[in-house]
Amino acid sequence: MRKLAFSRPTSIILGATLLLSIIVLQRSSPCDHSQPITSIGACYQAAYAARAYYDAIVAEDYTQAFRYVATFSTYPELPLQIPYKIQEEHWVNRMRNAKADGVYIAEVRGIEVWTDDAYPMGRASVVIVADGKEHVVAQDIHFMKRERWQIDSVQSEGDFGRLDEALGGHLTQFCMYPENCE
Repeated sequence: MRKLAFSRPTSIILGATLLLSIIVLQRSSPCDHSQPITSIGACYQAAYAARAYYDAIVAEDYTQAFRYVATFSTYPELPLQIPYKIQEEHWVNRMRNAKADGVYIAEVRGIEVWTDDAYPMGRASVVIVADGKEHVVAQDIHFMKRERWQIDSVQSEGDFGRLDEALGGHLTQFCMYPENCE
């Protein structure tokens, strides 16, 4: 095994840089560091997914946003057994239709993610445009774990149910048992 040797000034600089990095990470972290390490991992994954999802939504890059959506039909815990491209096409069209109808997220003002019993939860402050008017709204973010944590659904304060449906992963056309579908 080979040892690395640094001069004293270099060692001090490296140590200070590491300490500063840890402090900055903790202060800028969207997650509560008092949680168990498994909760922190889930929190970071969910926070990353939420940020990437909302950034893509605001940029109207719905194909990119879809990468962070956990789709489902009748039962949220069961992933759809339909090709990814078909799910993506349906979801992207739903988002485009909402935008064409004049209901969309224009800005994200902040995102908070935390864990409760190792399950990530979140809240975003967004500006929703509806009928040409801007509304600052809080949205609860619900996550689901597939290969990684993804957005399952969002629920906005106020009367934005149609947009919430478009943003979430519930794809009703693909219900396997129509009598159980909305």
